[in-house]
Amino acid sequence: MVAAALASVVACVSWNGRRAKSPGTAVWWLIGLLLAALSLDEVASLHERLGRLADAALPGHGFTYAWLAVGIPMALALLTGTVFVTRSLAVVPRRLLLAGLLVLFTGAVGLEAANDILVRLSDQTDAHNPHLFHVIYHAEELLEMLGACLLVTAPLSSVQVTHSPDGVVVKPR
Repeated sequence: MVAAALASVVACVSWNGRRAKSPGTAVWWLIGLLLAALSLDEVASLHERLGRLADAALPGHGFTYAWLAVGIPMALALLTGTVFVTRSLAVVPRRLLLAGLLVLFTGAVGLEAANDILVRLSDQTDAHNPHLFHVIYHAEELLEMLGACLLVTAPLSSVQVTHSPDGVVVKPR
């Protein structure tokens, strides 16, 4: 739901930029499509299904969250691609966008990997610690939400809102 809302904000900024012939419009459309895909993934749990691909590619890998074997390279590729695609954006929106993705993926991939390690260690040592698991889980969700907040501020930082006698005017910076 959050990613869908972000995609909507990005679409509005893109539409406004297109009307004003702003140079970063195509980038915002691409970012909007990316966020829509992340929203679809969140609703349909597509990334969890990547575990089957990991099982086929790395039999006997031992990951509890097998999708990480595929998800980590995908996240790195996405971050790298975003660095190149966003070069035409102004500095502030670009930094907010990259920081948002980095924070989001640190939570989604990094802390889920930490929980995977915790689960595997507790299986091997009978030292199951549900409190630590829940702390890491909630930190993961918190980082995902903070990343989403940074992501929504990125397109909003690229527009200027002013009031005129005709109403509110939104134009690219």
